[in-house]
Parts: sequence; structure tokens; C-alpha cells
Amino acid sequence: MTSYRLHDDLSFCHIDGRLIFLDTREDRYFLLSDHLERAFDAHTEGIDLPPDDIARLVERNIITDAPPSTRSSRSSIANASRSALELSSTPTPSSFGAVAELFAIILRTKVLLKTQRLQATLDDAIAYRTRHASLERRDTEERLLDSAHAFLRARKLIPIDTRCLLDSLSMMIFLARRHLHSNIVFGVTNDPFTAHCWVQTGDLILNDAVGNTRAYATIRVI
Repeated sequence: MTSYRLHDDLSFCHIDGRLIFLDTREDRYFLLSDHLERAFDAHTEGIDLPPDDIARLVERNIITDAPPSTRSSRSSIANASRSALELSSTPTPSSFGAVAELFAIILRTKVLLKTQRLQATLDDAIAYRTRHASLERRDTEERLLDSAHAFLRARKLIPIDTRCLLDSLSMMIFLARRHLHSNIVFGVTNDPFTAHCWVQTGDLILNDAVGNTRAYATIRVI
């Protein structure tokens, strides 16, 4: 029997009785028809589907029988309960070097987001984090908070409009350059639909408030 799995570049979450999908290869969020949504739900529960439903889910690139790719950009994370915005750190002014460094990171990230697909940009960031910020490293929370606040202070001095995806990717790279591991959490709301992302390590959010992120259902963590 052929085994099918979720397509590599897709993530989904249940919210308000509906399924919302994120396709990072095509950089879009979308819904399925009621019929296909029920079929996909049944598939995730291990229920055998009629061949026509399988064919339609494969045609829509929802499921595939191809072997998993060697890369993986899906992860999990604890529910956030704290925010760096609400925790103190050593108050130090932004240095010219930190501002120049962050400006270069943001500019490069902005170019990548404009010139290639989202998944390629995520792969680039994940590869950089893997090289420079091992999960095995045991960093103190104080150093993490100091670095997060250094990013936030320097960001105010950079004349590029803030945007959650641009800033979250840039912060992850900024922290990885200091050998600090972090994740980007993508969240969505429904009715009305909105999407958002932020940087988080464990239960600690680094660039947003806890109350703001709780409005969103997590759809993907990288």
C-alpha cells in the first residue's frame, strides 16, 4: 500500500473549526474546500480515503508519496509565558559596530525575501543557525536577554521599515552570530485572517509581547 505524507513545505493548524495551511515554497496561506478538508482530516487520523480524494490531495500538493527530503524546517516549541520586552537586561548603548552589523543583516535578508522563495530564505537562515548556534550549547538567559535587547536597541537606529518576518529572520541570524539558538514561530488568526511571526527560545519570546502572540495559533516553528 502506498504511504502518503504531508508535503515538505506545508504546515497546517486547526483554528475556529477550519484548517489553515502555510506553503513556504509558494509563500502563501490557504484553505481547502470543505470536502478536501474533511478528507485531509481523515487522512491525518489514519483513515483510508477513496482513491479520488487521494488523487485530489496529491494534485493540490497537500500530500505526497515521495520520500522525505534530507532537510527539515519543522520543529516544536513550548508555549510562551515570558517576553524579553518585559525583562530587564544590562543597559548599554548601541555601538556603531552593532548597528552596522545589524544593518547588513537586515539589508541582506530583505534582498533574499524579495528575490527568492520564502522556503529558500528559511533554509538559508536555518543552515546559518545550524553552523553557528548548536542546541547542545547551554547559554545563560542573561546573555540571551542582553543580545536580544542589543538587537532591539540597534534596530531603532536602522532606517528600514519594521516587518515581523524581516525582523524575526534578522534577529535569528544576529543571535546565531553570537552562538545563541532561537526559533521563529509563525502564527495565524481566522475571521479575519492575519499572519504574524516572532522569535522565541523555550518559553521566552524575544521580540514581541506574550499577550500579542497569544492571539495567534501556531502554524509552523523553524
